[in-house]
Amino acid sequence: MEAKQFRNIGYILHQLDDSDILYTANKIQEIQNNFDNHEEANYELIGQIEREYILNNDPQCMQEFYKILMPLVDKFEESFGPLIREKSRVLNRGNVQLRLSSLWTNFQKKYEFNPAHNHNGVYSFVVWHKIPYNIEDEKQNSPGKNANKVLAGHFEFQFINSLGDIWQETLPVDKSWNNTICIFPADMIHSVYPFYTSDDYRITISGNISLEEQR
Repeated sequence: MEAKQFRNIGYILHQLDDSDILYTANKIQEIQNNFDNHEEANYELIGQIEREYILNNDPQCMQEFYKILMPLVDKFEESFGPLIREKSRVLNRGNVQLRLSSLWTNFQKKYEFNPAHNHNGVYSFVVWHKIPYNIEDEKQNSPGKNANKVLAGHFEFQFINSLGDIWQETLPVDKSWNNTICIFPADMIHSVYPFYTSDDYRITISGNISLEEQR
């Protein structure tokens, strides 16, 4: 007897060292020290979050993340195959390549959330930079603590399985995940549930990787 798995696309997780994002971490601290002096990203995003800020206006942040992301794209394509459909036909149309096209940071407060959504581009990513809670505390203090599935503080992917049903991949992201990066298809629906046990910010870094013409 042998069990076989239908093919499906997944995601890549990788633990970053503090030194990998040292410049961007300092930039985020600078934003937090003076929110009013930095460009908001809210008008480009769907998050029900008050404080969202653009990072792609800083070339050093972009360079730092480009260096991190390209090996992860290689690992994704090695694991799941190229994500760009008819890749050779697309690339032969012109001098194009994958580039980091957007970068932003979210300062999510207690009770705020990110509804189900997807992104532009080919790949997207999130870094759980500073998560201020433990997931077990969230489960015990959630308004839904007696539900058959407690989702407070979780990150979730939604996708179609091989039978056409909507499934969820729910990640119990808490402070033990700090500086973990996740790269996934930009088209994949995902959401962030609200948290309840901390008054500190849940700080994340996100962005998109797109096919763009070389200059």
